[in-house]
Amino acid sequence: MSAWTQSVAARGASDRLPVWKELEGRGEHLLRKRLASRRCSPLLILALTLLLPSCAGVPATPFPIPLERYTRCKLRVMPVNVVAWHNWHTPYLPVIPAGTKVRILSAHSFVTEDGTSYVAKLMGAEPLLDKFFSVDPPDLSAIPGEYREAVRNGEVKVGMSKAAVYASLGPPLLTFDAAEKEWVDARKTSPEREMASDDWIYGKSRWKKVRVYFDADGAVKRID
Repeated sequence: MSAWTQSVAARGASDRLPVWKELEGRGEHLLRKRLASRRCSPLLILALTLLLPSCAGVPATPFPIPLERYTRCKLRVMPVNVVAWHNWHTPYLPVIPAGTKVRILSAHSFVTEDGTSYVAKLMGAEPLLDKFFSVDPPDLSAIPGEYREAVRNGEVKVGMSKAAVYASLGPPLLTFDAAEKEWVDARKTSPEREMASDDWIYGKSRWKKVRVYFDADGAVKRID
């Protein structure tokens, strides 16, 4: 067992967030190495599928599997085919388009129709699963034509509806609950509660954030 593996095991459940950060950092390092050699081993993807949930304490099957679903929003693919709950909307990351049919194999893995497998750091519980996948494909035709291109490009523009922003960028990292006067983490709220908020925050990276304000009609009025 390597020194790094021993350090992860020694930390236990009380120190999960630093473990996740270290795993993400190692994933980025692996991506650079794989890009340099132009190889990305399926065995490595399988290993991460098994390793990530065990380190983070994610339940193996918190809902019935397998499931046939559609992506509710555009998903950004991080190093080594990892899709994470924060869904950074960074331009250079490859994407899985909204409305893509998938087969969910476990609480931490799914496969698209073309046979590509992904590690999912976003499905620890059914409410979180529902933020990214739906039983029926999203009705993108309901989005006005002037904003449909923005959704395809993963952008947000003034005048877009909440549904269009959600399809384009996914669930926000944080939403402001005006009634409770508090910011709510995406992992601790439902899509319905998010839609009731008029103040959303997204992440471009760990350090860069985008704030989206909506008017009383649910249309984007300002982007910071």
